Amino acid sequence: MFSISLICWKLYCCLGMLLSSSEQISTDTV
Repeated sequence: MFSISLICWKLYCCLGMLLSSSEQISTDTV
């Protein structure tokens, strides 16, 4: 259970970073 929750937490963090980076790229292009 601990490993699964840890993986989910990492995936959530990575997803947040991707969203933030994509927003920065879109603002830079515009």
